[in-house]
Amino acid sequence: MKTYLKYPSFLFLLPLFFFLVGYTDHGKFLHLNKIGIPYLLMYIAILGSYFLLNTIKKQPNKNALWVLYIATIYLFFGNIKGRFDTIFSTGSYTIFCVTILLIPVLTLLLLRKFSTLEKQLFSYANVLLLALCITQSVLVAMAITKPDKYRLSTIHFKEINQKTTPSIHMILWDGYPGFRSLEKYFNYNNNDIKQKLRNKKYLVFDSINSNYFQTYFSINALLNMQYISYLHQVPLNQYYNVLHQLQQINENQLTQFLKRNKYRIYNNAIFELGNQSVLNNNPKFKSAEQIHFNETLPKRLQKDFLWRFAKGKFKIKYAEEQTVLNQYNQNNATINRLFELKPKHPHFSYSHIIMPHEPYYTDSAGNFLDRTKAAKSNNEMLFINYIKFTNTIITKIASHLSEREPNSIIIIMSDHGYREYLKDSELPLKFNNFLAIYLPDSNYTKLSKMKSTQNLFRILLNQYFDQTLPMLDDSCISINEEKKQIISTKL
Repeated sequence: MKTYLKYPSFLFLLPLFFFLVGYTDHGKFLHLNKIGIPYLLMYIAILGSYFLLNTIKKQPNKNALWVLYIATIYLFFGNIKGRFDTIFSTGSYTIFCVTILLIPVLTLLLLRKFSTLEKQLFSYANVLLLALCITQSVLVAMAITKPDKYRLSTIHFKEINQKTTPSIHMILWDGYPGFRSLEKYFNYNNNDIKQKLRNKKYLVFDSINSNYFQTYFSINALLNMQYISYLHQVPLNQYYNVLHQLQQINENQLTQFLKRNKYRIYNNAIFELGNQSVLNNNPKFKSAEQIHFNETLPKRLQKDFLWRFAKGKFKIKYAEEQTVLNQYNQNNATINRLFELKPKHPHFSYSHIIMPHEPYYTDSAGNFLDRTKAAKSNNEMLFINYIKFTNTIITKIASHLSEREPNSIIIIMSDHGYREYLKDSELPLKFNNFLAIYLPDSNYTKLSKMKSTQNLFRILLNQYFDQTLPMLDDSCISINEEKKQIISTKL
């Protein structure tokens, strides 16, 4: 132990402790190959700073303690800030920053007054970091062995006997409201798109509902063909829950079934799908690797300050414009991919387009709006015009795919309805979504009876893939993550 206390072992243990803390919370989702380089750079920075300071002035113990303090602030800034705010009942950055600057000043004064303090702090840091790493390792082991409550039922599929099966395109338009909610809330008749799609032999639902109004719940339930039954047993207001949704979307049972039957999967979405990377990154759905570094100094300052400057009191115009431009480019990339895709083998493609979700960056003719104006989401006229432009694109895609692949299944739908600025009494409108389907044989008998999208793929697999999956009851599940409320309403 004496030998251990002689060396600045805490400089090696601090990054390890940081890793263990993160692994306890979301280690199940961490891909070690994705965080290897950041950790390598972390060790280079810590040890490099230590040796550099020793080169400038030979005082190894004191230099090691300074590096430890700076590295701790860097890695655990958000965690320390949160604990500080709780203890002192303040959210003031000024008070916090003054405090973390005063600590080293006071420490310097104490070191000058008490000659033995430096050695004591050095030894204490070594013992403390070792104890923290051991304790956290136990917590990691407990987390790994803890029973997984986030489990979906496994669907047992039959072998496919028929020789040919149709390819499937699912084009999802984020936040596209159903006809009923557009009429009721916006007084807008959207029958034009309905008629155009019906002329192309699509089944267009006058009224249909998503089963959830949060994107990740909705897509998880859709692709796994079941309700998310475990939500009553788990904390709803933690991102750990979202990570589970994203993982289950990635490993969903629909694409697994199709892959086993030699289907190619094309992911044009904002989620990983069948372990295929996303086409467009969405800042709302962070990976475990991103969350792992979320409370570090640069990430926390970015979150707390840059966002305030961009959206809060100061409203930097460039930031607003950049948000709109990024959305525009990502949507175009997804749409172009749909037109470029020309596979010669059975395939499933999932395209996720953030339209007519805000920001509304064009008028009805597709002319680009002033980007600052486009960033405003509470303008009903902007929204309706954006719906009209979205309809133009939907019509082009629907025509293109049905003509290019007449033997394919084409699903044009939204993940949920309109959910902004609605009163509590208007909650059902959040579920009222858009759904249009093209089938190669136009046999819509069973599909036309759906009240929600929950049985969509169960019906399609039964009809075209020799399955006998039972139908589920139609329900809309309202989840309030802040209030930790789950309300299920049968249709």
